[in-house]
Amino acid sequence: MVNQKLAGKIGQIRLAYEVIADNKAFVGKTYTNSQNNKFSKEHTNKRYLDCTDEPLRATVFGKPHKNDNVADAENTADDDPPALLDNDFKPSRTTAKSSELQQWKLKNNYRHARRNQFYFPTNLRQLSLLSYQMLFARVWQIFGVVSYKQRRVYAVILLSMLSGRKVQDVIYELALDKSQRKWLSHESGSAADSYAMSNTINVTSNRRSHLLPHRQSHDNEFKLPLPARLQAVIENKFSVDGDEVSEVLASLKVQLELPVLSNQHIDACLYTVIKNELQESLHADMITGVDVKHSSPLYYTSIETISLEKTYYSAIQLLTEYCTADSQGELRQLSMSSTKSNRYKKIYW
Repeated sequence: MVNQKLAGKIGQIRLAYEVIADNKAFVGKTYTNSQNNKFSKEHTNKRYLDCTDEPLRATVFGKPHKNDNVADAENTADDDPPALLDNDFKPSRTTAKSSELQQWKLKNNYRHARRNQFYFPTNLRQLSLLSYQMLFARVWQIFGVVSYKQRRVYAVILLSMLSGRKVQDVIYELALDKSQRKWLSHESGSAADSYAMSNTINVTSNRRSHLLPHRQSHDNEFKLPLPARLQAVIENKFSVDGDEVSEVLASLKVQLELPVLSNQHIDACLYTVIKNELQESLHADMITGVDVKHSSPLYYTSIETISLEKTYYSAIQLLTEYCTADSQGELRQLSMSSTKSNRYKKIYW
């Protein structure tokens, strides 16, 4: 029987480690300190004026809290805001997944939890699995028959759908020389050169490494192969205009009669399939190259590279469901040809 409360227990363990290590106040679901609620003179906004009749109370709006991004109206309502975890942390907008960022959001959003709740029926930046399958089959079909110049535009869309990277990141990567590319790895073999998607996960610089000692990872990179027909196009560097990609997406939207189709839907293709259909949210982060170096190493221990490969190949099989038999054989044979770097790698961390 699967333990349904495993995620909650892991979160409690992580929070307990933080409270003990930094000697901070525990913040529970009720968002109150576990310590005694002592009267704080620091945030007292009362003063008494001498008057002939009786003392009058006047409220003085104190200075805004130093380590607090809460609006002024909220500070007025809260005389004694609770000391939350990571109160001095100011995350950058480039941090994609971060436990500190989650605590920062908790600090700033818990007062507004019962306001401004708009429950949309679905995520407008994601398509359904059927729409992604039809889109991929159509793009792969056109990719094999258009001219070489137009094929580059479709190569950008295919590479974004197969790698989970943003369209703009793919355009920037393909405009670089072979030696300057970051996540497009080039391997020279005896028969022919090949390209693969290189994913590097770095948790050795974790801020909480003093809580749970973990060995430094030397096997923090794994590679996923690409179709041979796509490798032939991306072998040399070339530049693609973003407007050309938008025009192709507008044409595909009309052809497939999709309600919406933009760069954001292409970016979220692989992540959506792995997370929603295969129920592997952690693998979705690692395969699509999400920066997870700030997250707890508790989530990234004892992960085998072969399990990541199986997840990726299962996603490819789902995406190619509506392709022709020849195209399915060409795309699904990637599962038989593992890259050299993963051949002898068993444990990921």
